[in-house]
Amino acid sequence: GNVTWVLFEAYRQAGKEKMKDERLPVEVFVTRIVTDDWTQEYLTGMAKCLLDYDMPVSKEDGTPVEHSGSWHACISYSTKTATDAVRGVLLDSEKRDGDSDSENFRGGFGKHIHALAEVHDAKGRTALGLASKESREVIYEYLLFCGRYKLQIGPPEHRTATSVILRAQDFGEQTDYGVIFDEADDGNGKLDRKELKAIASDIGLDPDLFLVSSEEDDSISKEDFV
Repeated sequence: GNVTWVLFEAYRQAGKEKMKDERLPVEVFVTRIVTDDWTQEYLTGMAKCLLDYDMPVSKEDGTPVEHSGSWHACISYSTKTATDAVRGVLLDSEKRDGDSDSENFRGGFGKHIHALAEVHDAKGRTALGLASKESREVIYEYLLFCGRYKLQIGPPEHRTATSVILRAQDFGEQTDYGVIFDEADDGNGKLDRKELKAIASDIGLDPDLFLVSSEEDDSISKEDFV
């Protein structure tokens, strides 16, 4: 393990060159199964350094630089090693424990997240479009407000002396109301107040909001619920 690390440190270009099977070195580590010899700490450390060597933008100003595709390759995998490497290379240096990092490790690319999300690979595909669910969640932590909301540029929807309301697109996991309805339905095609109360935690709303005020209509159909 240490020999490999030393070789890549001494000859960084090797970390950007594809092997005979057309894989990049970073892919070897993000796909490797953890063993006693290949610990999670070692795999993540190697993947993080190889990714840091071959980022597609300049750390200084975020402008495009020559690269071999390690960023696109790494974020396309859903393994813990890949996800941790992505998180590590984005994290600001002052926010991480540098004791386990190579002295040449830079990190701190999170400030250029918009450029990193939109950078294209050799086939013209954006990094965000290639990202696995796990890597995309890490990218969203930097790209979106509170990790899930894309704020729309423009005047606020509403403004008061103490608040401002902005329009935003929610990129968080969406609740499947159809599935929730089917699981709670007793077979009559409607949910009553008691059934709605039982799934209150799933819908995240007051069950009464789904019901009309009339006492005669104290249930809701699937069409109206969804």
